[in-house]
Amino acid sequence: MHQTPEEQSEDIVTSPENLAATNLRTAENPNVEPELLRQLAVSDDITIREAVAANPNTPTEVLLKLAEVFPQQFLKNPVFSLLLLENPNFAADIPYYALLSLLKQSELPDFFLSSAANHANPEILYLVAKHPNTSDNALEEMTRRNPRDTPLGLSIIKREDVSERVLSILVEYSAIAVRLCLAKNPATSPSILAKLAIVREANPNFQQEIYLKLAKNPHTPIIVIHGLLKKCDRKIKQGISQRSDLPISIIIELASDSQIHATNSLAKNLSITADVLMELANHRELRVRQMVVRHPNVPQTLLDRAVTNPELRQYVAENPSTPADLLIELVQDEEEEVLKAIATNPSATASVLESIAKTRSQDILIAQHPNATTKLLQQILWRLAMDERLSVRKYVAKHPHTPVDILITWVRKQPELRLFIAQNPSISAEIIEQLAGDTSAKVREALAYNPSTPTYILEKLAKDSQIPVRQAVANNPNTSGNILEFLAQDWQCSTFVAQNPNTPTQVLENLIRLSGFNWLLLAHPNTSLSMQHKLLGILGTSAIASERIYAAKHPQTPVEMLMQLTRDRNPEIQNAALRTIERCDR
Repeated sequence: MHQTPEEQSEDIVTSPENLAATNLRTAENPNVEPELLRQLAVSDDITIREAVAANPNTPTEVLLKLAEVFPQQFLKNPVFSLLLLENPNFAADIPYYALLSLLKQSELPDFFLSSAANHANPEILYLVAKHPNTSDNALEEMTRRNPRDTPLGLSIIKREDVSERVLSILVEYSAIAVRLCLAKNPATSPSILAKLAIVREANPNFQQEIYLKLAKNPHTPIIVIHGLLKKCDRKIKQGISQRSDLPISIIIELASDSQIHATNSLAKNLSITADVLMELANHRELRVRQMVVRHPNVPQTLLDRAVTNPELRQYVAENPSTPADLLIELVQDEEEEVLKAIATNPSATASVLESIAKTRSQDILIAQHPNATTKLLQQILWRLAMDERLSVRKYVAKHPHTPVDILITWVRKQPELRLFIAQNPSISAEIIEQLAGDTSAKVREALAYNPSTPTYILEKLAKDSQIPVRQAVANNPNTSGNILEFLAQDWQCSTFVAQNPNTPTQVLENLIRLSGFNWLLLAHPNTSLSMQHKLLGILGTSAIASERIYAAKHPQTPVEMLMQLTRDRNPEIQNAALRTIERCDR
């Protein structure tokens, strides 16, 4: 006579090993009574529960409970196919977490995925949309039934095998964010891009965004590009001007356009070859010829010829490929626009800049040029220091190469310039010490922000009577940990201490006791993992929904907290926690 598991457990003859083996054989027996399998389904032995999940005689409701933990056994169970045949909407009856677990399995039959595609829960639909076995018919049905579900549409278009038919439906019915993503994606086919160009958006701003992304997409057909040129939108034309496949006809049309000047668009497109530029060099339209001599790929012979043409000289001067000898020749022209173009040319050498400096007309531009030598800079800054315009002297006061003698004189005689001298990253220790005792709190604040201010001065300014000065010290990236520990006791500086990269871990831990710092502390590089978990635990149990959402989305939130958030009363928080769990499982 067959004994039940309860009877066997009461039999003193049966050892624990024999009992477990007997229960396992019972759980594997396809002829065993369903009621007995129901009892074995709650066994503490995982192998027994696993066997119950694979047994075709297990009651349906028991199988559905076991599917969450044993998805593969459930899918291999012969009764699985029968359940789907009996109930086409079977996926809707499966418990939520069990269905999530099943949809993460790599091998799923089409009829099951098609059933799940009709589910009401968006998270289920996202998993179906991502599954490699989901058919085009299921994707198409989901798209038609959920036209405004942006995450679903984005999940579908990210599939490597998504068909043109499904994408065509998305173009016509999906939310604007999905169409924008399609228009931007370089993997989108030319035919789909062409369809996007003819869909009309109710919002004109969205329409322009679609056009702009199409203009920049390298696979947008040229016939569509010709149509976009007629939109008369400057941004769209600038986007087109950077394409690598521009025919000469479009280059000419863009270069001739009064809205979009060649120096700001086509001249930056390095895909335009020297051969094309040679072909356009004698074009009747002046703007086209100006673009040619401004382009970095222009042949040297064209530059030599253009330097004698007054209408082209400025554009030769702007060209970063123009050699130094031609630039020096252009300096002799002493024309204001030409000199300005040379002074802003990133390829202008030190000798070219010295040549311009003799004209004394572009001193500020030369002072900003990276190729200016220290000797030339100091010569120019001495000249600028004599300028009557206060704005020019303010610039000199902040310049890192300004001679120290000028700054010392100004500290003593020009109090209106001390604020700007305090911002100079190269000021001497003598000047710093004078400014640290300045009567103006604004000057002391600027000094406290200055990354060149030494620690002993920052320590002094950390005890300043003015709050903005102390806050500036707390914000300075060179402030030491000891000073930051002192400032952390000042509630008016705590926010800045919490964001300073030098703040020690122990100080950060002390700030947890204060409210309002959790977001800042989580982002701090010195926050330990255990401290992050503690902070996320606080946020995850907060009464404020935005804080719980933050915890639900954070990759470091402990799994236990995420599981708790999946049962939150707010559906957005539930879904965010589920997505985070899904990412962690990958």
